[in-house]
Amino acid sequence: MTRLAGQLSDSGALSVQLDLDSIETNIGIRNERMREHLFETSKFKTATLQSQLPADVMQTVKMAVLSMPK
Repeated sequence: MTRLAGQLSDSGALSVQLDLDSIETNIGIRNERMREHLFETSKFKTATLQSQLPADVMQTVKMAVLSMPK
């Protein structure tokens, strides 16, 4: 996918939106078939993935963010 967006809240709610028309495999016919037959992008333009990250994972994420250079 070449176009996607996501959000992660402080409570660990994760949401990722995928633009299904942006599939890119570097093989044109594969891209076309995935859009038409797998994702049916004429009906479904985007896919949204949602999850709730556990508290211990969120703690690790917060520690990693804090240790990043500014």
